[in-house]
Amino acid sequence: MDKAYSAAKRSNWVTLNCTMFTFGILLLITLFWFNSSYEDKKFSLSHRVFGSLSIIPPWVTLTSSWLFALITNAMKDCVSRCQAEIRNAANGTTDDIIRIHKRLCKQLSSTSEALKIWFVVHWFLLAIAAVIFVSDMISFFKDGADWFFFYRSVSMSLVYLYVFVYPSYCASSVTVSCNKMLRDLNMTTDDEWQAGHPLCNRSQLALFLQYAHLTSCGFQVGDLTFGSSFAWFSTLIAICGLGVKLL
Repeated sequence: MDKAYSAAKRSNWVTLNCTMFTFGILLLITLFWFNSSYEDKKFSLSHRVFGSLSIIPPWVTLTSSWLFALITNAMKDCVSRCQAEIRNAANGTTDDIIRIHKRLCKQLSSTSEALKIWFVVHWFLLAIAAVIFVSDMISFFKDGADWFFFYRSVSMSLVYLYVFVYPSYCASSVTVSCNKMLRDLNMTTDDEWQAGHPLCNRSQLALFLQYAHLTSCGFQVGDLTFGSSFAWFSTLIAICGLGVKLL
């Protein structure tokens, strides 16, 4: 986790702080609106406390997603360091370059394995939550429910849709970074390599790229390697459509 914090750039922290502020305001409005709407109604103290504490689960879910984003950012930093190490590995052999890349794959694989259970449970639970809250939000237009419940459904839908999509995007961005590294190496001409670099020879570079493509290096959950983010956005759209169908 210390490496994840150190790998985060200033732009990452600015984006994270702005996102935390935005969702924090959404949840605080829900809390204050709940207490002001029902202060004149005869609700028990336990009901008021339970309603106020209901913002904790979405905030915990958001926080876990942001921590996951920091970890995947550190994984992308490992990819950048691997690319720099490969480019500076002059006077070595192709096997030396393969060992560097293999070390990267082991780092990404071990980190992905450690996050596998959290990611799978998170993904499926959030898919269910997204369907429920999208259904509640759309039912407002049919039933004309109270405006507070409409705002709560909208805000919770935004939270759960965000925490459903964002970790998937972060996971796929790790694989995208690995593919980008290979693409950049492939685009490097012989005059751009250092003298004596083993990949200066195009045939050796092709041999290394063939090996690298077969490793499927990136963020993996079991045998599944997260690739393009478009697949997860299409899954999100399908879930929203299912929520509408269930009405």
